[in-house]
Amino acid sequence: MTSTMAASFLSVTREVSSETVAPALRFWHVDSSDPPPAADSFIALAPGMDVIALTVSLPSTLRGRAREEVAIRQVYDRLSAKPGSLRVYPLALPGAVDGWTSTLVANEDFITEWQRRLGSASARCRAILPDYLSLPFAPGLWTITVSSEMGRAVVQVRFGAADGFSAETELAIFALTRARATLPAPEAVLCIGPVAPTVETALDGLPLVQSSQALPKDKAPAGVLQLGEEVLDLRKHPVHHGRTVFAKRVRRLRWPLSLFALGALAWAASIEFDVQRYRATADSINEEIMVVVRRDFQLSGSIIDVRIQVEREIERLRRQTTLPYKGNEILEKFREISHVLAGYDDLEIVSAVLIEGEGISLNLLTPDFITLDRITARLREMEGELSILRSTTEPGGHVWGSLFIAANIVSE
Repeated sequence: MTSTMAASFLSVTREVSSETVAPALRFWHVDSSDPPPAADSFIALAPGMDVIALTVSLPSTLRGRAREEVAIRQVYDRLSAKPGSLRVYPLALPGAVDGWTSTLVANEDFITEWQRRLGSASARCRAILPDYLSLPFAPGLWTITVSSEMGRAVVQVRFGAADGFSAETELAIFALTRARATLPAPEAVLCIGPVAPTVETALDGLPLVQSSQALPKDKAPAGVLQLGEEVLDLRKHPVHHGRTVFAKRVRRLRWPLSLFALGALAWAASIEFDVQRYRATADSINEEIMVVVRRDFQLSGSIIDVRIQVEREIERLRRQTTLPYKGNEILEKFREISHVLAGYDDLEIVSAVLIEGEGISLNLLTPDFITLDRITARLREMEGELSILRSTTEPGGHVWGSLFIAANIVSE
């Protein structure tokens, strides 16, 4: 999102409600070519495509740091990420500290770079937030806007107090279709600026409004950053959360803990050497794999799942001699697939990517193999050649399925 788009949020905020936002509130996007504001406090906005909201499965009885640690393990396992490469934040606003079930996930290197770009203005920066959380919000209202990032149209959507996303148009259409099937229908959809016709089609049947004056009269005025979103500041390292309380408890129990530690030390020492050796070997192998993959396949961007991305690249190279990809037809196929997937309430779509000239990549999390087989059978009925790249059992009994549908199989 450009600095012009960030400035438009301010004008919309004043239009929506002059009482909900302090007049001094200013926004600055980390990808802006302009420097941070020279004076006064401001909010830094990060690209929403690099800060994803990911739902996790947590027992209601789990609280505090233990809840965070379980969520962090689930996120790392699901994304097959290298330890320490991500920051995982509880997506919990004030008033919902213990019952949260969503997380904000961002690459550690990205956050470090955003902080570097703040420079001396960091002291005046109130928070770094994903851009979609800066959209106006009110209960029963969806807010949507479209910006341009590096020559691409990016759709930002906010569904709720702690729910939203940023994505390119095709993936945003899929996410909106999924949201309509799983979330309560909004009373209105506030569109900030022009919206692509394909996006409007995905919102067909919902009341679209272009300004706050067109909202229902009994609708609460939409506000920006009125729910304490600044607590989600990406500069705050999640590991630090809860350390003060934990340290006090340790001091009270230091002697019992010391005796217990001495008893466990003998057992731990016997296996520590082997653990360290195996870990070093595993890290060395992983580094060698990354070097070979980048050298031979020339993958760009972050490598999240080596197996899936290499298989996708091999599939792309194999299909280079096939018929040209037809954009309208594969997009229509994308919509048909989204309608099929929306019919499964117990299905979690981890990712769905439309790869130009190649096809559609889907990563699904199903309760069992039977459900995965039903989904693949339904997709194959759509006259499509579907490849199952991976199907494994995840912790908790769920089944991970990676599917690929080639673009050149779409016909008249």
